[in-house]
Amino acid sequence: MKRAVAALLLAIAACAPSGDAPSTLRDVSVPITSSTRFDAARFAGDWHLVAAISPFAVPADVTRFSFDGTERISVQTLPAEGDTADLDGQPVPYRLSGPGQMTALGAALPIWVLWVDEDHRTAVIGNPQGSFGQIINRTPALRADRFRAAAEVLKFNGYDLRELKAVTP
Repeated sequence: MKRAVAALLLAIAACAPSGDAPSTLRDVSVPITSSTRFDAARFAGDWHLVAAISPFAVPADVTRFSFDGTERISVQTLPAEGDTADLDGQPVPYRLSGPGQMTALGAALPIWVLWVDEDHRTAVIGNPQGSFGQIINRTPALRADRFRAAAEVLKFNGYDLRELKAVTP
């Protein structure tokens, strides 16, 4: 059993980004919150990545959230239209573990919806570990006022806005 656990930890560590990437992109001493406005059924569908807290270039990917009507949700990243990135496109299973909180049923990190606007058009996602922070929108274009509101949510949750990068087409 100890060998299996050690192998699993090694496999997870091997998936971590290498190079100069920080292990966290947020100040983890700042409490993080998830949105009580989150509604899984309304959140389901395609979301375009608009901007991300990242030390790297941000691709214009689309993330599909599929809700099964219970507590299960799957998350699938698709390349943006015209993108030739080689993504496997396999859905990752999650379960709803709290308001706006999704816990992976495998080795993937959790996803928290930190904020979503009233009409579920724009959202901010991240996680307590600070491994990512993203602004996502139902369409690739995002109005400036909603972008500012989303950026403030990232800042409130301990993310450094100097690392906020818009997607690259």
